[in-house]
Amino acid sequence: MCVLNVRVWNPNIPPNGDWTTGNGYNGVFELDEIVSPYQFRYKLTADPAVVPGDPNTNCEWASIGVYFQAIAADGGSAAVIEDNFVRQVARAVYHDTYSSKDLTVRNNVFTEVRNGVRIAMGGRNEAKVGSTLTHDGVIATFTTVLDHGLAAKDAVIIENTTYPEYNNLPPRPLAWEVKSVPDSKRFTYEMLSGPAGNEPSPPVFTFRTLWQEKRLVIENNVIELVAAIRWWGQAIGLFLTGGQYAAPYVFGQVVIRGNIIRHPVGVADGPGIYATQGIVLRSAEKAIIENNVIDVESSYPITWARVGAMRLFHNQAFNGTLLDGYSEDGARWWRDAAKDVEDGFILALI
Repeated sequence: MCVLNVRVWNPNIPPNGDWTTGNGYNGVFELDEIVSPYQFRYKLTADPAVVPGDPNTNCEWASIGVYFQAIAADGGSAAVIEDNFVRQVARAVYHDTYSSKDLTVRNNVFTEVRNGVRIAMGGRNEAKVGSTLTHDGVIATFTTVLDHGLAAKDAVIIENTTYPEYNNLPPRPLAWEVKSVPDSKRFTYEMLSGPAGNEPSPPVFTFRTLWQEKRLVIENNVIELVAAIRWWGQAIGLFLTGGQYAAPYVFGQVVIRGNIIRHPVGVADGPGIYATQGIVLRSAEKAIIENNVIDVESSYPITWARVGAMRLFHNQAFNGTLLDGYSEDGARWWRDAAKDVEDGFILALI
């Protein structure tokens, strides 16, 4: 007997939802027949009634098996992942839950992986009811029932307030940055405008903590990626995402340097599907991307969005060509600073 997990992607199911529903092909099944090395048969519980164009019956992006992730070192401080060899997993290093103060990933070899490092942040803690919520002008002071465990520059999400100025509903930011922490049960943040009054009692307003990665260093790793066979779920060497958050950002200080990102020998994306990317970064306060060698098919080997300050220097393709980066904010190319150094050197020789 062989038991198989089958998953068909469905945009109507949330990331943490039950994906075994919504499409008749999804679920855990016993295989009835192995037709060939590329084909098998299993019995469905009901006719899925495939409707072209309907995401509930779409099978274009079906996949089998489960995601294997090799290493996690999150939820703490001064964590180091180094000198490891990882092969044939979806993600060599993975993190998506709770905040981390420091993480360094260095001197590793990850081969035949979809992601060398995949950090999918942007989640948040369960809501906690407050005790009082007052203001002095645009500075709000939130008093908690239990110790909040926050520090200055952490990010919080305020909900269920009577006065909208306190909370994070549009058009206000998705989160507030903690301005100060007077004591273990109080924190302050700066609003866009002052509310008409303090929050009334009994309190119903709540706060959540946004999960963040404060300091991240990824250096001197060799990352060999599997081939892309479709545009969705393509291989990305370093895939660091923080959702739509910007100021406060999910990632604080990010340094990516000295990495080699490529396919193993003899591996390449499928015909007409040039999707594999080197580095994707979203929601970072400050980032340095330098001295990386990236050999992938995508026309966008280095991309980012919602980054407060970026330094891009001396990133190369395998033929020595300097690689520009692409900012999704405003859809514009960002010139590698090493080109300016080269231009200045040439002009000095003229």
